[in-house]
Amino acid sequence: MTAEYNDTRLKLTPQQVAQVAHLSDQTLRHWRQVLPPLAGLNGYTPCFAPGDALALLVVRHLVKVMGISVGALAAASTGLFSLCRNTSWPLLDASGP
Repeated sequence: MTAEYNDTRLKLTPQQVAQVAHLSDQTLRHWRQVLPPLAGLNGYTPCFAPGDALALLVVRHLVKVMGISVGALAAASTGLFSLCRNTSWPLLDASGP
């Protein structure tokens, strides 16, 4: 069974998504250049979906805790962001261990 979630109502500014994902503005700026799903999300207007914040938290964990460079995650980031943007969050939680 596949459940998709596409809520286009709530959008976060770069400053808001950085705060939610516990990233510095400089780190978010760098990751926007390195991670393909973030390409084109520029400026100061609300352009980030809640799923983007979730994906950024996952990337942050992989970088800070697991020691994986953000550049090494670039190829896998498309699938990660797609999953976080399009899947119901309760379904993600229920699919855990």
